[in-house]
Amino acid sequence: MSFWLYKLYKFNCSCEKSYIGQTSRHINTRIEEHLLVYALKLIDKEPEIKTTATENASKRSSVAEHLINNRDGARKYDISRFRIIHHCNSVFDLVKLEAIFIC
Repeated sequence: MSFWLYKLYKFNCSCEKSYIGQTSRHINTRIEEHLLVYALKLIDKEPEIKTTATENASKRSSVAEHLINNRDGARKYDISRFRIIHHCNSVFDLVKLEAIFIC
């Protein structure tokens, strides 16, 4: 069994937009950084108000920024919308693959 250090992942929003990202950490750790659950709840409760939590989340992540500005996508947010699309052992390969998938 091989251990893959780097992961390339994709987030598919319910609005049909997607995001490609990379991480060397556990995928769930990176997903949690995109948008914390409490920020999602704040979006749903106070859709027109930008709170400190939602502002901070949007600075950390393009996924968070998209969901903060797309309430329907935020309401339908689910961890299953993330999936690993490639593994590799080289950061050079990771960056190259990310660029290919983004194009």
